[in-house]
Amino acid sequence: MRVIPLRAVTRTFVILAALLVSCAPRVPPPPVADAGRQCLAALDRLGVVYQPAAVHAAAASCEVDNPVRVSAAAIPWDQSGIVSCGFALTLDQFARDDVTPIAERMFGERVAEMRNFGTYACRTTRDGHESLHAEGKAIDVASFILEDGGVISVARDWRGNDAKGRFLHAVARAACRRFSVVLTPDSDRDHQNHLHLDSGPYRLCGLSRGR
Repeated sequence: MRVIPLRAVTRTFVILAALLVSCAPRVPPPPVADAGRQCLAALDRLGVVYQPAAVHAAAASCEVDNPVRVSAAAIPWDQSGIVSCGFALTLDQFARDDVTPIAERMFGERVAEMRNFGTYACRTTRDGHESLHAEGKAIDVASFILEDGGVISVARDWRGNDAKGRFLHAVARAACRRFSVVLTPDSDRDHQNHLHLDSGPYRLCGLSRGR
C-alpha cells in the first residue's frame, strides 16, 4: 500500500479549497446608486414634493449628494430649494415632528407655509470657511405662516415675549436636537432675520440661555 505524504495531502486540500472558492457564485455589493434610490423612495412615501435636480458645481466643495429641488416637506415652502436627499428627509421630519406639533400646541392650528431665504449656494462663509449651503445641507428659515394667515417672522418676533416669540424659540430648541448647527439672532449679526439649520460635522446651538 502506497503512503501519501501529509504535505502532499495538505497541498491538495488547499488547491481544492481555492478552486471551490473561485468557482462559487459571488454576490456583488449593492451599487452605490441604490442608497440614492432608497432615499428618493422614502421622500415619495412621505409625500415630499420634489424633483430630481442637477447641480453644476464650480468646485468639488460644491457637490451635492443626490440633489433634489424641494417645494414642500410636510409643510409647503414659499420657494423651492435644492438640497441633498438626506437633508430633505431631515427637513420633513423637522416640519412633521417638531414645527407642526409646536404650532398646534401654542396656536391650535398648523403652519401653512415655511418661508426661506435659500438652500444650496456654491459659496463659503463670511470668514472663508466651507459653507454647508454649498453641499445642499443647509437652509435659512425666515418665517412661518399659520393657517389663519398670521405671520411669525424671525426678524420681527424673535425677541418678543408673546406667543410668536415663544414659538420661534421652541422651534429653535427642537432644531438644536435635530440638526448639527442652528444659528439664530442670538448668534451673530448675520442671522438677525433667519434661522440657519444645517447637518454638518460640527455641533452648535445658537440659543441664549434663559429663553
